[in-house]
Amino acid sequence: MDITDAIKEFLVPGQKNNNEDNYHKYPKEYDGLEVRVSFGNGNKAKVKWFGFFGEGHTPQNGYYPTFLFYGDENKLMLVYGISSTEKLHIEDVWDENIRRSKKQIKDYKLQHSKKNDYSKSYVHNYYEPKKVNGEYVFYRDNKLISDEQLLSELNEVISYYKKCLESKRAHWFVGAFINNEDQLENFIENGFWMHDNENKFVEKVISMKKGDLIAIKAAHTQKNDLPFETYDKFASVMAIKAIGIIKDNPGDGKKVIVSWTKVNPIRKWYLYTFQETVWEVRRGKWMNNELIDFTFNNKEQDIERFLNNPYWKSKYLLEDTKTIDIKEYEPYQLENIIDEGAFIELEKLEKIMRRLKEKKNLILQGPPGTGKTWLAKRIGKALIGKDVDVPQIRSVQFHPNLSYEDFVRGWRPGSDEKLSLKEGTFMEMVSDAKNNPEEKYVLIIEEINRGNPAQIFGELLTLIESSKRNKKDSIQLCYPDSEGKYVEVFVPDNLYILGTMNLADRSLALVDMAFRRRFAFFDLEPTLNSAWKKYVVNEMNMDRSIAENIQLSIGNLNNEISNDSRLGKQFQIGHSFFTPTESIKNKDSKSWFNEVVESEIKPLLEEHWFDAPEEVEKSIKKLITD
Repeated sequence: MDITDAIKEFLVPGQKNNNEDNYHKYPKEYDGLEVRVSFGNGNKAKVKWFGFFGEGHTPQNGYYPTFLFYGDENKLMLVYGISSTEKLHIEDVWDENIRRSKKQIKDYKLQHSKKNDYSKSYVHNYYEPKKVNGEYVFYRDNKLISDEQLLSELNEVISYYKKCLESKRAHWFVGAFINNEDQLENFIENGFWMHDNENKFVEKVISMKKGDLIAIKAAHTQKNDLPFETYDKFASVMAIKAIGIIKDNPGDGKKVIVSWTKVNPIRKWYLYTFQETVWEVRRGKWMNNELIDFTFNNKEQDIERFLNNPYWKSKYLLEDTKTIDIKEYEPYQLENIIDEGAFIELEKLEKIMRRLKEKKNLILQGPPGTGKTWLAKRIGKALIGKDVDVPQIRSVQFHPNLSYEDFVRGWRPGSDEKLSLKEGTFMEMVSDAKNNPEEKYVLIIEEINRGNPAQIFGELLTLIESSKRNKKDSIQLCYPDSEGKYVEVFVPDNLYILGTMNLADRSLALVDMAFRRRFAFFDLEPTLNSAWKKYVVNEMNMDRSIAENIQLSIGNLNNEISNDSRLGKQFQIGHSFFTPTESIKNKDSKSWFNEVVESEIKPLLEEHWFDAPEEVEKSIKKLITD
């Protein structure tokens, strides 16, 4: 039975005002939508309906196109409907074009229309069925409407409905690892997806709806074997391994039921990616649209369009662009830091981030070469979620001559050689953060112990405390503002301070206790682990045997330094010295390592063992490879 014949069949019990009919004879599907028919469920219904439902939409919960038959007046209405029990407003579902151009059911003043659940539904068109020679035909304003025209009008509404569904549908990109084990095959075989994080993704999973599309992805970075040139810089890559549709959500925040299709071969998407386990994507932004069509509609990625975006154009030096559209950026998460060569477990990075968010102020401390500054900048990007250089992140370096007047506020000469009150870096960021409370701001202070932090911060040392990040704890600064007014100041809670500290610098004293207690501290150590070896071998093309030799020889040297009563752990040699910043594929790995030892490690050891040159020579001989 085709759909027009089904509609005519629907009219028979409708015109007889009969509630009994054989529902099984009607089609179950039309154009990818579920078909349902109702004559009143045992009670004489005033209005019968013939509806078309997208995935996740039901007569009790959702919105959908439907035919309504008002038998007493012989009117068949094709409407943009909404369920009576759904807590949606018709104006939130069908867009303004429909609401502006169409009448509502109630406007037709049909009997029962005001009392009917569909009274606010918008009418696409109406028909007056008549029986001619034993078969139903359709009229409108005494003009015959052909079956083809009725079908065309129905298809028009359904096409529009599908666009509405797609625009409002969420698309989920999820990971498949639980306890570091890939659950891809398990998820596909058993028809579900779940996560193992107790707190992080519960709300997102609860919000997943029946009918939402879902994809299993695995994101990473690479610089080789890409379909475009990155000029020796990393590009983000996301492998799409399976796609599916959510069939049910138990509501526990942990699990959803999914009908999966494995993607074979795996498809790779570039540049606009997301590392976190759960990523919700909706249509609207062109990047989102491209990703959705690539993943679920098998469309090829327009890589050139992405590369012409100001962000990637600048990143890969395709053009000298000084302005970056910060509205379109590549998301940045803690997992990105690992991919870029942090060699730190995700759990430790998450701990750093938790402490930074809670304390508002955190210092990374450790020996030279442990990547403190490198990591601080990336933690800043992960905090704001953007892989782009934006004014939200600023860096300063403390030194012995830096003063309160430089950092906070003070008198400084202007271009006219006259003194005027100027805001320092910190007060500029305070102002920016106050003016944009929805955004996060990060001030990175390099080598924070090379200055006198308590003196440089002055009275603001009180205000940076996490418990005093509010207006009621405001205080006056020792200098007025640029207008000569003493206005009370507070540090907003969306401004974070991230410092670095080198404990091996003998020329500096440790920061005082008043300053220290306002910061959380995290120790970084030399990390020449398997992650380091994998990175330098696979990404930087270091000879594997040289990498293994570095692990062994530098590990032994650091043990000697740690056990030396004159030194200690804070004087160890960090892994950054032995992590190339560019590929060494055209260089000899052995020569590269020997050059690093001679030009960087030897002077460092000479400083460490300034009173024991024989120790230096002995150590260097152990490191140099023939």
